[in-house]
Amino acid sequence: DIVLSWNVNDDFADRFNLGSVASGDKPGSTLSARMQAGEPAHADRAAMDRTVWYTWTAPAEGRFTVSAVYGNAQVVVDMYTGTTLSSLEVVPGREYVGGRHSLAACVTAGTTYQIAAASEDPTEFTLSFALSTTPATLNARVWAGQGDLEVNGAPVAQPYMGTFDPCETIELRAVTATLGWKFLLWSGSVSSAENPVTFKLNGNAEVRAAFRECEVHTL
Repeated sequence: DIVLSWNVNDDFADRFNLGSVASGDKPGSTLSARMQAGEPAHADRAAMDRTVWYTWTAPAEGRFTVSAVYGNAQVVVDMYTGTTLSSLEVVPGREYVGGRHSLAACVTAGTTYQIAAASEDPTEFTLSFALSTTPATLNARVWAGQGDLEVNGAPVAQPYMGTFDPCETIELRAVTATLGWKFLLWSGSVSSAENPVTFKLNGNAEVRAAFRECEVHTL
């Protein structure tokens, strides 16, 4: 296997090509790595200023996870689109799983992504990545108050459970079914007061709707 040490892939222009394989593990190192001018703060951690770069092309649409398994110093990861430092944009909807060292994101087939691994102190690590095309499950229910739900425009019975393609776009609508109740918020995998709410199913999800009782004035 290739051991990435010193500054082999320190500069963005020298990023290591992971190809378009669905999964893999690559040893890496930030031993002499440094940030370049114009480089973003990865994982919103400006102190993580020792960066090495990778590039990966999605072979299929699905849920992509990438993690840094590190030893004596913490390593964070981030993921971007763009082909130059000045054009980098964080992948929409990327979310961290169990800490800034591991993230998940929905990816599009044929799109090339840039992955940064960064640390504050020099360290060695292993970059692990995997693409999942396994269908995702959505569980939804009303957990407070009285109301109904619609999924992608169709009324559903509760508790609801449905299976979808990974990263499929879902629209959830809370419907007031009883006079005197008003939608309040969503919680669980989605935190929002918008109704309806639209999101990508980035893995299995559980979403709960809350309604609150309101005054009813009669004439």
